Amino acid sequence: MVGEMAPRKGGFFGVNRQDNVISLPLGTVRRLYPEAKETVLYVRAEPGRRDLALVETEEILRRLRRVGPGEESDFHISTAEQIIRQFDRISALIGAVTVLLAAVSLAIGGLGVASVSIISVTERTREIGLRRAIGARRGEVLRQFLLEAALLSLAGGLLGVLIAAGLGALVTLASPGLAALPPAWAVIGGMLASAATGVVAGIGPARHAARLDPVEALRYE
Repeated sequence: MVGEMAPRKGGFFGVNRQDNVISLPLGTVRRLYPEAKETVLYVRAEPGRRDLALVETEEILRRLRRVGPGEESDFHISTAEQIIRQFDRISALIGAVTVLLAAVSLAIGGLGVASVSIISVTERTREIGLRRAIGARRGEVLRQFLLEAALLSLAGGLLGVLIAAGLGALVTLASPGLAALPPAWAVIGGMLASAATGVVAGIGPARHAARLDPVEALRYE
């Protein structure tokens, strides 16, 4: 062992982290791992000389790999900017898919809340009639069922947040360079969206409950 590097955090998805690697001469690596077919080289260019460094790096690699004039290079060179742009494209695609899945999930969740609300109104028809008979107003019945629908949807949203936080923690443990925990604004936004979905899904059943005739509701079997 020649020396020990100073600790350095960070890296792209944990790939470039230097705190858990051993640096060896290229010849030693080839001798120890002759079956290795891929080699990744990192080149640091001086400020303002990136383009020149790219040209020189390509020339050196073509010469070392014995690539003849006019032949296509059998290696690939990427700059940090290209990698970032590719990552941005992937992130945008993942974001679009996530939004689509979230919309589908909200729609399915809304249908579920609406179904539960309809069943609840049907099973509690006599209770609704009794409340109306002793003086409860239509608005009070309407607000009651809207609140129940919102709370039911909020419970589902909270469960989803807990599952997402757990999966994010597992991803962070697997790749320390990637912060996968949901931010506070996402949690708050998700909960608000869940509550709004519950209210929208519960409007129909709640209005039906509020419009029930007390006498007919008390006779319901």
